Amino acid sequence: MKHPLLALALTGIIPLIFIAPAFAGNHLTLPKPAELLVVNGAEISKSSQVSLENGTNQIVFKYHTKYRSQGQDKRFSSEAIVLSFTAEDKTLSLILPSLRSTSQSDKFNQTPQVIIEDSQGDELPIQTGVLRKEGIQLGRNYSEEVLNYNKTDALAAVKDLAPTSVVISIPPTSPQLELEVLKDKAPELKDQKNISRMLDFWYSQADETTRNAFKEKINRADTETH
Repeated sequence: MKHPLLALALTGIIPLIFIAPAFAGNHLTLPKPAELLVVNGAEISKSSQVSLENGTNQIVFKYHTKYRSQGQDKRFSSEAIVLSFTAEDKTLSLILPSLRSTSQSDKFNQTPQVIIEDSQGDELPIQTGVLRKEGIQLGRNYSEEVLNYNKTDALAAVKDLAPTSVVISIPPTSPQLELEVLKDKAPELKDQKNISRMLDFWYSQADETTRNAFKEKINRADTETH
């Protein structure tokens, strides 16, 4: 054989391809007209695909499309739609309706009719809602809006994504004593999934300086434990 080293490398790689475990979780694909805004409380960059944990998830998106009316093209941008659902290890697709008139688009904004289906074509039970805001829409903080939405009794609200605010009064003292007071007074959080979501949310709210400081703390902690 001309390339014995290459053959040896491939014999080691090929078995790994077939024994690699499948991804545990859900994959959601969105159509091009859907603009993804928030996933489980955290704003994300525009994407047509997203990986989600097993269990209950929530996304916020907008529907951008156009239609012909009286011989002219009309552009439509929907309200921010809240969508919550529960799934386990599914490959999912978001299906949006075709809008062909102003009356249909107005109706969609009032009561969005969308579908999430799995790879077998079966529809998932979903809950939908709308984040409404009057006036100018520029510069909206969707993560904060959905946080407040999740504190309500709306159908698509997910209570686990609405962390309860905790106010702790700490007298001026040493940083070490402050940490001890925090440990003693802060509520016990045993649900690691919720903790992960809260960390994702607050990290998304931090500026670059705060994010870098947080990363340095994690690196120091990893160094000290090794």
